Amino acid sequence: MDLFSLLILALALSMDAFAVAVSRGVSSRRRRGRDCFYTALAFGGAQALMPAAGFCFGEWLANDLIKSGGEAVAAGILALLGVKMVFEALTEKGNGGLADASRASGARILGLQALATSIDALAVGIGLCSVSGQIVFPALVIGSVTFLVCCTGFLLGKGIQGANGQRAELIGGVVLILLAVKTLFHG
Repeated sequence: MDLFSLLILALALSMDAFAVAVSRGVSSRRRRGRDCFYTALAFGGAQALMPAAGFCFGEWLANDLIKSGGEAVAAGILALLGVKMVFEALTEKGNGGLADASRASGARILGLQALATSIDALAVGIGLCSVSGQIVFPALVIGSVTFLVCCTGFLLGKGIQGANGQRAELIGGVVLILLAVKTLFHG
């Protein structure tokens, strides 16, 4: 996967985390810098670890099976994730619970939010094992982009009230679908 596609993938994957980071920023009553850093670190870390876990799981589960279908498997996973994100955004079932939960503070809640928003990255890691021989660089890019996106989201949330992450999730879903089409037809 080329760097441009990887950056687009990272941005698309970070949209769930962005929505929750905006909500955490809106509801944060403590010091902005520390909360912003911990929020971005939790989401970025989870987004970096989950593709690595998915990659390892994919290698372990179906090394020969997945590699034989390569681009089709990766495109299928990306398309399914994209459709899921679009559906959730349009039906308002997406991150509503996560956004509401962001009003609760604490490391446990933040960890659960980070885990919940990075499940899609686990599936992407499985897909990456079929088209790429490495995961360290893609995982670091995905985690770093998510860190920066969440910092931005948190700070935006501090500046506005009643933020809605639904649009961000919709855009992220559409981007994943487009990336799936590119992966399927252009390798």
